Amino acid sequence: MCRWSAGWLVVAPLWLACHGAPEPVVEPTWLPDGGAVVRQAPVARFSGSRVVETTRRLASRGAETTTSEALARRRLAIQEDLAAFGVPSEEWLLASASAVSGPAGDIPPATSVHAVVGVLDGESNDVILLLAGGDAPDREGFVRSPVDRASGTAVLLELARVLAARPRPYTVWLGFQDDSRSEADLAFESSELFADELARRGARDRVRVVVSFTSLFDPELQIERDLGSHRVHRETFWVSARALGLEDVFPADAPFSSPETAHVVWSIRGYRAVVAIVGGDSSDTLDSRSESSLARTSEQTNAAIATRLDEFGVVVLDALDRIVSRFASIDEFSKSPLTSERWEEVPLPRDAPSVPAPVP
Repeated sequence: MCRWSAGWLVVAPLWLACHGAPEPVVEPTWLPDGGAVVRQAPVARFSGSRVVETTRRLASRGAETTTSEALARRRLAIQEDLAAFGVPSEEWLLASASAVSGPAGDIPPATSVHAVVGVLDGESNDVILLLAGGDAPDREGFVRSPVDRASGTAVLLELARVLAARPRPYTVWLGFQDDSRSEADLAFESSELFADELARRGARDRVRVVVSFTSLFDPELQIERDLGSHRVHRETFWVSARALGLEDVFPADAPFSSPETAHVVWSIRGYRAVVAIVGGDSSDTLDSRSESSLARTSEQTNAAIATRLDEFGVVVLDALDRIVSRFASIDEFSKSPLTSERWEEVPLPRDAPSVPAPVP
């Protein structure tokens, strides 16, 4: 029977992320059943430990993530996790193997390209699109491990779990793309196909913002300040970090950079606002370790990564709340009578006095 204001719906996620679930509330006596104690369900928190566990589980399904079998196992694991969170999902076939294989001998035999799409319905049909996968190729001197490649997917799954339990003014789509092959000229193929498929389905104009997550498995995680991201929405993450006192992951002095990840495709394809959340290259050797070496990573390192991701999650959820609130304000203003009023010439009554001409 509680009546919550619109302001509380915006502030509640941030407050709860920092302070936990509220104490039991007693209904006012003037309401039906007044005086009864209402036990509020605990609000889901972003868990860095869950991200670490999910990252390692996904990575253990095969280091060769571009093989057909490994990709299929990965997609199945993603859909199983989404179903456990109560998030409906579909697997989209973006292109068949024959359509992407190219001339014989040009590249290794290609697999079909797929994407898993989870949907969290909101009050508005406009969409907040969150992405993982479709990552960039390895860079010179920086070999990306299976764990690093899986980290964006694990973060997005954890966001799905948390967002599924929260009020959603806008619909949230969770896009899990097949990892790209390592050839530089094909690095963004899955993202290109995915972006084009959304446009083909008539959904591009519904997408208000695209946020992609890449390379986030690091005990000293710091997010790069992508020069190509939408400036206002990008800086919202740093505003949230400063407001929450969590600037270690989103450092105020982070230099601008241009990370080579698949988010660039979405800007090129005409999606109106794109933000890349990309972990910078670490001086640590985590990203170059073999899978067997990663399996022996110390519990201390895992705990450090989990702690870093705890802070990361709080900032991301707060920033998404701020972005959504901004959209809600814009939409509310656009519905105002003042914005739709049209000035029309109204004829004067017949007995109205004539207006003398101005004296030259």
